[in-house]
Amino acid sequence: MRFELFNPTTQDGVTTGEVQYADAIEWDYSGEFLIYDAFNQVQGFGFGETIEYWDVGAIRVWDNTADDFGDGSIQKIFTNLPRGTNIGNPSFSKTNRNIVCFDLFDAEDETYQIIATDLSTGETNVVYNNNTLGFPSYSSDDSFMVFDVIDEDGNPAVGRITLNEDKTSSDGELETPYIFAKWTTWFSQGERIINSSEKDILSYEMLLEAGNVAGTISNDSIKLVLPEDTDPSTLVARFTASPSSEVIVGEYQQISGISSNDFSQEVDYTVVAQDGSTRTYVVAAEVEQTEDPVTSLGDPLSEKAVVYPNPFEQEIYLPEPLTGNYQLRLSDVLGRSYNLAVNQAQVQVKELLAPGIYFLTIQTPKRTQTIRLLRK
Repeated sequence: MRFELFNPTTQDGVTTGEVQYADAIEWDYSGEFLIYDAFNQVQGFGFGETIEYWDVGAIRVWDNTADDFGDGSIQKIFTNLPRGTNIGNPSFSKTNRNIVCFDLFDAEDETYQIIATDLSTGETNVVYNNNTLGFPSYSSDDSFMVFDVIDEDGNPAVGRITLNEDKTSSDGELETPYIFAKWTTWFSQGERIINSSEKDILSYEMLLEAGNVAGTISNDSIKLVLPEDTDPSTLVARFTASPSSEVIVGEYQQISGISSNDFSQEVDYTVVAQDGSTRTYVVAAEVEQTEDPVTSLGDPLSEKAVVYPNPFEQEIYLPEPLTGNYQLRLSDVLGRSYNLAVNQAQVQVKELLAPGIYFLTIQTPKRTQTIRLLRK
């Protein structure tokens, strides 16, 4: 199968033909993508100068799901590079197909940098300000990066630097374990698991101002109970999934702690394994409804409402104590109110009542209920 290299544009179906050839080429560990650097020439108008530059692209040459050649679609790591800026010699992280390192050379001021970027988040960092093209490469566990340097005596050497957990940055000092050497590639002895089929969501929580809410993962469902008055229409979840997998909602790849979704109804999270197989989790977020203290007392104006005794003398009892913000009022048929003393579920009338009909009104921020009582 032959694939043509081109530069994609923002206009659907329109490509440009500035690509002259590719140089450094590397497979990702899913076996679906090739990452490469390409030499480009753009002809100036009329007698204008020809612009030349290097950039980096990734082409899909295989489809694991279809078990067939890919569609040849190309994505550029960066577009619209500033004049004089060149990037090349790309190399994938050994444990994360979304992380890539490469050289950056600025022809305007003749500076060199080792750059690393996370394609899933867009986070990009300068790993090291170099003094030559580095041809960088990750170690087998991504804890180090190695690349070419020129030492203080002007000799070619292998540089090694410790990486942070994000694999795209470093706070370490440069080491030069080998002098008179270059073009380093990190090898390991052992068996690599190619095209992992792992596709699990390992943890899931909703990020809320009042405090994060952890989800309960059971088989292919994730359930959360959100605090009352939470607006579920634009919430952000933080999650972890199987290494080298991708998480998709609809058509969009999800970025933990960043992507927002409408959880007013169930949301399907599809985890795509390295081998292309998928697993779908259904996330259901329920907004907690705090029970109103009135709701257990029965229907308004009903003699069958659950307060007792009824008829009563000077005391009545509720089925359970009232909590929260509420008001309690006892009145007669003329609208006169009487002082009450509330102790847990006991309500005592402080004044001597004459026999007749009375109304006990309970008011909360959500509702008001009136219960008819008979004083014997």
